[in-house]
Amino acid sequence: MGLSVASTVSAEVQEYEIKAAFIYNFISFTEWPEKTGANINICTLGESPLNIAFDALKKKSAKGVTIMIHRLRIEDSLKDCQVIFLGELDRMSFIKVMSSLKSMPILTVTDSAGLVEEGVMIELGIEERRIVFKINVESAKKSRLMISSKLLRLAKVVY
Repeated sequence: MGLSVASTVSAEVQEYEIKAAFIYNFISFTEWPEKTGANINICTLGESPLNIAFDALKKKSAKGVTIMIHRLRIEDSLKDCQVIFLGELDRMSFIKVMSSLKSMPILTVTDSAGLVEEGVMIELGIEERRIVFKINVESAKKSRLMISSKLLRLAKVVY
């Protein structure tokens, strides 16, 4: 029994590391309307095991700038974020966050099912033991973000 538990935990850790790597790559395939400054800030909201995997991205470089990771609370300002990862949030908090973002040029990503249909730009999921993602290109356009056609071709679903 100990072996199966260890392999399950290991598989989960690997899943989150892979999801963090996907998010790192999403940055490379996204164009923001203006310069991001000296850093690309990935901000996390809500609980998620992925929050720990983000630590591997700290101080890495993407698009010629350094990635910084910030764990925020719902009441914190989101204006300095270029990417927001939405973990587990209650319905009211989700609505509050999405309405505060409106047309801000912030890439929103989640691994919570069904949120891409509600305006989140990229939703990560697992199908047949593979990580897949859906993209809401309309939400990205409203926020003035350009997602590369290369990334769109890799998506399982594009809205």
